[in-house]
Amino acid sequence: MSYPVKILPNPNFKYIDCDCSSLYLVRSTTANTEADLIDPETKKVYIKHICSPKDNIIDLSTSLLGVFETEHLKLELTSHGLDKYNHECSPDEKVAIPILDEDYTQGKFKICFFLKIGDINKNFVDFRKENMTHKAECNIIHSPMRWNYWHFSVRWKVGEDIIPYENEYRKKNWVQKLSSESRSMISEFGVINVNEANIIPEKCYMKKLPEIF
Repeated sequence: MSYPVKILPNPNFKYIDCDCSSLYLVRSTTANTEADLIDPETKKVYIKHICSPKDNIIDLSTSLLGVFETEHLKLELTSHGLDKYNHECSPDEKVAIPILDEDYTQGKFKICFFLKIGDINKNFVDFRKENMTHKAECNIIHSPMRWNYWHFSVRWKVGEDIIPYENEYRKKNWVQKLSSESRSMISEFGVINVNEANIIPEKCYMKKLPEIF
């Protein structure tokens, strides 16, 4: 398929500035079927499919469901495309449309799960650091990428600071403990079906709405 221009940054786009608590995030997984994604005993998303322990969860990549559709999860950037497009950017950046086979390919449909933003944003998890229990706050952040304006990051705040997601932090023992608790929380709220996903109003992401005559 040709690249869906509607998911690219646009000069008329801005950072999303409305209440998104009723909207859903979507994340693809490595599961082969929906049955592989859900633990039959707990009825929850398997933690191993949230993200791998090696990847950590300090900066979990998702997309806002609505304009971005599950069909778009098929898009896979090539090595050339990763260098060119896999970077955060301003929402109104003018981006060249990716070229099929050069910048991206169309893979097979990916099994995914959904998270209602209001269920996890500003939610807390406890973790151990230096023999003390600390709290980390889940923060849902609009983080546009050059390939996907609708990209959102699930990050974690301890005290006043968002935990950096550079590799040196991921190796810290307390971050690994936080990651374990965070994956459990995401598993708790992950669902595999969304019957009626709300669509974000245009005024929330467009600088100027088209005039109606």
